[in-house]
Amino acid sequence: MSKTPSAILISKIRGKKAFLPDDVENSISTALLHIWTVTNKKIDSCVFEQDKVRIIFKKNEGRTYIDLQ
Repeated sequence: MSKTPSAILISKIRGKKAFLPDDVENSISTALLHIWTVTNKKIDSCVFEQDKVRIIFKKNEGRTYIDLQ
């Protein structure tokens, strides 16, 4: 089975540090804290898509989108 382009990219960047400006890093930290709190820590995956976050919950409990604006 061949890997998708996103799977290949993820395998290349996994475990590497990303250096971001302080304001961007603070925004991401705030968004992740909000997501973690709102979803009651039942997150399976969290994908940032421009100004929205797609969250897929554990145990097939569904998914939701959160607007970061």
